[in-house]
Amino acid sequence: MEAVHPHILRHAFAKNLLDTGTDLIAVAALLGHESPYTAAIDTKPQFSDLASSIEKGENG
Repeated sequence: MEAVHPHILRHAFAKNLLDTGTDLIAVAALLGHESPYTAAIDTKPQFSDLASSIEKGENG
């Protein structure tokens, strides 16, 4: 089991917001970032997210 640290919780929070359709600019503001580019780094997709996107594209 992976240890839970504040950064992991922050990442999960931000990624959950993006996964449910929240705009990246809003996520950046909620995280306290001045730039959405910084928020994008914090919410970098995992390999499974990328694979899921490809599957959706093939089936859609």
